[in-house]
Amino acid sequence: MKNGQIRTLQLLAAGLATLLVYLVAWQAYDQLGAWQYALYAGGVLLAWTCWSLSQPVARRTPGLSAEGEQLEEALEQQQESLEHLAQQLNRREQLLTNKLVTFREWMEFPEPLDLNRPVPEEPPEELADLVARDREMIQLLEGETERIFNAILKKKYDDGNTFQPGLLWEEIYQLANNVARIYHPDANTKFPLLETSAEQVLVASSRIALQMLVVIDQLPLNVKQMNISSLYSYVSKGVQAYGIYKTAQPFLSIASNAFYVGRFALGTNPAGLGAWWLLQKLGKRTADSIGGRYLNRQALGLLQSLVRAVGFEVAQLYGPDFRYRDANWIYATEVAEVIASLPSAEGNLALAFQEVGSLQLRSEYDRVYLYRALAAGRSCQPEQYHALQLLDDEQREELVERLIAFADSFGANAAQDERDQWQQQMAARLGTSRQLAGQEFPPDEEQLALAVTALGTFLMHHKHLAADELAAQLKSTTLLDQRQLDTELLPIEASEFQLPNLDPAGGCAELFLDSLLQLQVSLAPRGTGDEAVMATAAKLGLPTEHLRGRLDAAYQQQLSGISSVELPARIPTNVALLLLDGLSQDEQIQLVFPVVSVQWQADEQLSLERHDCWLIGSDQRLLVLAGQHRGGLIWQSEQPVELSREGGWLKNQCWVSGGELVAEESPTAARILLGGELLSGFEIAFQPLVDWNESRSG
Repeated sequence: MKNGQIRTLQLLAAGLATLLVYLVAWQAYDQLGAWQYALYAGGVLLAWTCWSLSQPVARRTPGLSAEGEQLEEALEQQQESLEHLAQQLNRREQLLTNKLVTFREWMEFPEPLDLNRPVPEEPPEELADLVARDREMIQLLEGETERIFNAILKKKYDDGNTFQPGLLWEEIYQLANNVARIYHPDANTKFPLLETSAEQVLVASSRIALQMLVVIDQLPLNVKQMNISSLYSYVSKGVQAYGIYKTAQPFLSIASNAFYVGRFALGTNPAGLGAWWLLQKLGKRTADSIGGRYLNRQALGLLQSLVRAVGFEVAQLYGPDFRYRDANWIYATEVAEVIASLPSAEGNLALAFQEVGSLQLRSEYDRVYLYRALAAGRSCQPEQYHALQLLDDEQREELVERLIAFADSFGANAAQDERDQWQQQMAARLGTSRQLAGQEFPPDEEQLALAVTALGTFLMHHKHLAADELAAQLKSTTLLDQRQLDTELLPIEASEFQLPNLDPAGGCAELFLDSLLQLQVSLAPRGTGDEAVMATAAKLGLPTEHLRGRLDAAYQQQLSGISSVELPARIPTNVALLLLDGLSQDEQIQLVFPVVSVQWQADEQLSLERHDCWLIGSDQRLLVLAGQHRGGLIWQSEQPVELSREGGWLKNQCWVSGGELVAEESPTAARILLGGELLSGFEIAFQPLVDWNESRSG
């Protein structure tokens, strides 16, 4: 309360006291007699005293008020300063929290090397024991995958037609506990997973979630938007398709590895998602042929990836080096060493990204680390991972063969002394005496057998053909055109496609590449097979630019075979791939128009690259496809559309309204602006579209 207010209250109290004295004296005058005058005098004195006391206070008020106001201002300033400091502390706390999250993320990457500290030549004493435990864990995961596969086959997790997620969570917890029992030092502990800290469990859960997000995001269907019940149904259908685990087992590693294709390879090529269009049944093909097998194998890979993610992250709880006790990791670091040691020609860095992106690593953080090392041309110091102790002879020999094939693409730029130095260092790390230059190749007949087997694995891996379908396709290739197919090569075992040991200077290598290109162009789905063909050419030391031109020309020729009109030369290859994979066998292309823009809301347009988006019409539907847009398919219609003229006599354009916009969810119908030919007239330029409308209306 301020001084003026206190003073006012004091004067009011004194006045009330004087008034009370007068009232008492007046009411009791008959009892007081002459004493009442004394009370009157006392009241007067009291009033005068209060008035006199108030005068000095009033005179001192300006000074006291100024001091009080200064004090209040000082207090207010201090309060503002404290509030400002509190805001600064809150911002600093938020900044430190963000940095802590960043540090936590960076802690997931491999630890930076101390170049001043030499890499120990001898492996740690416990390495042999850990490697043995790792192998035991991998065998356990194989058994757990089979057990869960059979449980899904027997509908153990179904209650009638309803999925019971609690039963599956129990299986996952039991799996994690079994893996933990392998690595936990006390074998008598009943629940070894509970011996870990809450922080470790939460971090491991985060890693599992990241791994599964990467896996699901690579699926051709929009699986990540499915609810849990639908996702289980998706996996269950794949399991039911194979019936028994032994039938599905050869394809598990293929499907699972296919999930881990790096985004660097697929980020600019929506067609790389494979038969996405075919699998969504937008065309006439159904899921009972190629698409069905593709879906089923993807579902199997999703099941195996879940089991691996849980097992690997639990193993990671008992030592961060588990991620690096792996053949794929060692190979990736050796690829980075090739880039760091030998001069890189144009396109070789992209080849290295593709090589690393196709590996199934135990942590996605490691892939980012490898990409950064490749881009910077920096070594990952592969000698610190002790490949001699981690890998057996067969694994190291396979790594050497792949590294030789990869390094051969650098032959035109690397000096002999650089190649020799890299060779000696690689041989010391992997324990091989194999020579890079002048290596020996198998006899011609054996090379032919290796080439045929590689083509078979290509058909199973990238085209998803069954073993009994291989012979007919292999006989049609240029490699076997004049040769009798050896039936002993069939059935070919399902495995990841790899380049066989062929002499680049021999005739078999050229025929192999021609046959590979032929199978890639003629069979769906094209997808990532494109990258495999290009990588094969690079590893054989052939110019990839020439092969890219051959592939593009072959796709255009294949597309011309299903078109009743002359196709524009500037249709992108990605659009051609989408058409080849998506159109049914009885569909014929009847009209093609370049798309200028797609308006999907009022004054809002899709972001499309110039000459990349096209409207294609067949006898059954209209489609708008864009090679560089996510998903590829923009719009479709099987019903007549509304056409309206745009432009003048010099340049004619046409608005198309109606149909279904696939790329975005829009409350209004999309409007598509088509480009016409100069000086051609609206009726002439867009007559094929008018004819299509009339045919659908009838």
